[in-house]
Amino acid sequence: MEDTLFYRYSYGPGGYVDMAPQMQLRIERDFFDPHSSSQTANNYQGTTITHYEVEGSIGSGTSLKFLGVEKKSIGSVAFDSSSSDAALATQFANTSRLRLFLQDLTVSGGAKTPAILIGGALAQDLDGPTQAIENDPGISCKTLPSWQIRCALFDGAVTVSPMLEVFINGKRTYIPIGTKLLFLLPQVTTSQRATLMRTLRLERSFQGRATRVQFPTDPEAISQLLLFGEDRISWSKALGDRKQ
Repeated sequence: MEDTLFYRYSYGPGGYVDMAPQMQLRIERDFFDPHSSSQTANNYQGTTITHYEVEGSIGSGTSLKFLGVEKKSIGSVAFDSSSSDAALATQFANTSRLRLFLQDLTVSGGAKTPAILIGGALAQDLDGPTQAIENDPGISCKTLPSWQIRCALFDGAVTVSPMLEVFINGKRTYIPIGTKLLFLLPQVTTSQRATLMRTLRLERSFQGRATRVQFPTDPEAISQLLLFGEDRISWSKALGDRKQ
């Protein structure tokens, strides 16, 4: 299953994801008191969540469509939420291939390396920058000007997540790439578990058609299945909704 994620989205050891249609980009950024030298719960002011949809096709290329920004503040206190997160659709307007390097941990010091989004007109335009970023986790966009690409580095208290479109009991939703079936199943009692496993269905797009996935006999193996974009998951409505 991990291999399928790699071939569909290049998601794997390289630490990056190729953005594809039916995906969304979710940017969650926390803001703290700018007059404080530390980022603690006492200094926290609020959060913005910026959403983009990935449009286009694998053949012709992809682009970002700005969907909006959610703003969550502490009580009624306003905070300065200025950032470049809402400008990505304009910044990457002339690119057709998008690759997101996920936030990770460096080996030395445990410092987090920020997420980086790069875009180019052609897939091969990303090869050189990709190698440079892999060789130097602390690289910045300013050190990548020799390639004809666009680049955005997400520094600060921010999490950037590529989201996959799936359908749960007929309702469209978006889940982080790498999500396992276990995390979407409803919480059930021991007596309800048999009903859940008997009615659980997973349909996956194969050659343009929704094809039912044949589950392994081991319930634990079923729960550990990785989900993919356009998957359709369902179970008995009597068991309620997904986990919250």
